[in-house]
Amino acid sequence: MTLLAWTVALFSLVPPTSTDSLTVTLANIQGNEGKIVVQLYDSADSFMNAPIHTATAAPDSATASVTFSDLAYGTYAIIVLHDKNDNGEMDMGPGGIPEEGYAFSNGAGAMGPPNFSAAKFAFASNKRSHEIKMIYW
Repeated sequence: MTLLAWTVALFSLVPPTSTDSLTVTLANIQGNEGKIVVQLYDSADSFMNAPIHTATAAPDSATASVTFSDLAYGTYAIIVLHDKNDNGEMDMGPGGIPEEGYAFSNGAGAMGPPNFSAAKFAFASNKRSHEIKMIYW
């Protein structure tokens, strides 16, 4: 068998990586100031430190959505911040209570920051959307 034939045979055994678009719908948005920042993570090591993708949406109504394109099927987690004053960080009030809306995938984090395991979800051909409800104090 020639080198070309071996190469073709080898690559025919490797399945192609499937990619698709993930649509994230945000509900319960309160106020139209600033922007909604949606960060996507693909591992416990990167969670809350280094998002693989970031998207923004205008808080024009009680709902908004963002789409991450060309995303490989797999396990992900999402963090959302309603950055009302557009300063790029979560503002905290007395006692460490958030002054801006936030959310995590799977409804995790209602009583403090979750870990990746609590916030993770599967992105697959039969699950190409994820809905997240914002939390405000």
